[in-house]
Amino acid sequence: MDNSLQTAINVGLNIDVVATTVATILSTIISSMVAFVTAKSSERHEERQNLNDLITKIIEISLEYPYLEDDNYCSAWLGVVESDEKSMRYENYCCVVFNLIERLWKFYKGNQKKINETLYVK
Repeated sequence: MDNSLQTAINVGLNIDVVATTVATILSTIISSMVAFVTAKSSERHEERQNLNDLITKIIEISLEYPYLEDDNYCSAWLGVVESDEKSMRYENYCCVVFNLIERLWKFYKGNQKKINETLYVK
């Protein structure tokens, strides 16, 4: 075999190795990006579902204990009285609602319009 043919074969093999390496690297990068986007999307969907579940729970609590949403009770509330179950329940209810609003704020990155579409905060 002459040198020029051997050189052509070696160049061809080198090109194949480089092409295979580049294809492997590109496919790894692309599949990693797709996996990352899919995971983020799944995580966001799960957080949205958790927020919906919490809103449903708050609604159930307010239906079971309607005074928690009563304007007269809320405006007259002066703080937790340790022996008063109603005031302790109201204190905890307020914490749950506040935490929900904080989670909505983070989820929607402070977008008040989207927050109010999910939970009327005003």
